[in-house]
Amino acid sequence: GAYNRSIYSPIQTLSTEGCPSSWLNFNKTETATEYDFPHLPIYDISYIWFSAIACMWTFLVGAILSLVSPTDHRSIDKRLISPAFPHIFCWAPKTVRKRIEQYYEQVGSQHKSSDNE
Repeated sequence: GAYNRSIYSPIQTLSTEGCPSSWLNFNKTETATEYDFPHLPIYDISYIWFSAIACMWTFLVGAILSLVSPTDHRSIDKRLISPAFPHIFCWAPKTVRKRIEQYYEQVGSQHKSSDNE
């Protein structure tokens, strides 16, 4: 069957007859009460910032750990470093870019390869 509006959605009257007077007092202003919910300040951070903050923390902790216990770049497996790594620094001065390219070329030069490769 077809949808019968008169049965399922009858048109209601727009009259306010029979409504309690408290429903009709539109001039009354209600004051909103502030409720101070005790919580940790971390919950005041917008959800939009969660991933940016996590990324910054990861970079910061990684940089600090790399400074505390540096690894010789020549002993790292070259497959662990993206080939795009030197190109990320295209904005840097030429001397810096050359130094990064030299580091990249040296990566893995002293790596001991395993027989499982």
